[in-house]
Amino acid sequence: MQPTPDISQFRYNNNAQRWTNVSTGRFVPEQSVISEMRRHQTATYSTLNGLTRDLYAGRINLAQWEIAVASQLKDAHLAQAIFAVGGRANMGAAEFGRVGGTLRDEYRYLSRFANQIASGQISEKQALARIQQYGNATQQSYWREYALASDGLVNWVLRPGESCGDCIGLASASPYKASELPTFPGAGATECRGNCNCVLDRVAV
Repeated sequence: MQPTPDISQFRYNNNAQRWTNVSTGRFVPEQSVISEMRRHQTATYSTLNGLTRDLYAGRINLAQWEIAVASQLKDAHLAQAIFAVGGRANMGAAEFGRVGGTLRDEYRYLSRFANQIASGQISEKQALARIQQYGNATQQSYWREYALASDGLVNWVLRPGESCGDCIGLASASPYKASELPTFPGAGATECRGNCNCVLDRVAV
């Protein structure tokens, strides 16, 4: 099981929809929150990478690999969603339902991936590149809940070095009503797919 984002020093302010520092009571800078989300995203990918190397080295079989990867994805997507909304107490039926929908899609892609490995269509190098996409794509569950927790407007913000044409277009068309965002960073609908490095930013009112 992957470690969840470390919120031991955080407390969520539901009115402001912001994390605060337990010691100081001040809001945690958004970049610090994003960095913690990214840390968890990277840890997930690292575990998936290790499982895939174990598969090709013969230390586990394909069925064991698929079950283990599915379990890691479930834990990671759920943890990212919980982090975005401020804790499990803020997860309702709608939030759990959206995570469930994402996981159904991921499991379907994973089954196809496993079948391609079984048939020898994918080399180890190709498999390692693809599994990175799965790990990076866990961020979509964070960004989806981050956006939908607010009824306001959201900007799609490019990060340094971002050159994906789809993301540039999404950024230029900002802001969006949260419920009308065409996709979320890492959801796979942009050219950069799970490797998206963009962020969402709520518009101050």
